[in-house]
Amino acid sequence: MRRLQLTAAVLLVAGCAGGWDYRKGIDLTEEGRYEEGLEKIQKATQAAPGNAEYRTALVNRRLKAVTSLLRAAEARMTAGAMADAEA
Repeated sequence: MRRLQLTAAVLLVAGCAGGWDYRKGIDLTEEGRYEEGLEKIQKATQAAPGNAEYRTALVNRRLKAVTSLLRAAEARMTAGAMADAEA
């Protein structure tokens, strides 16, 4: 009985820690702080490897970060090309 209670307590603490990292990671990526946010979501995924929501969010947020960064780079390149054309 004691062992079961201890196991439940450990799982509860691990789940809470993963949950905080997950929520913080989501918030950070929404702010455009992709590197920090993805680290938090990765940490949550490691704390709860069976959590499909965390794994799915990690993949989706990585994709969102790459897409956003590529669009920003493309916009800078276009702006640079326009500046060169005007000169």
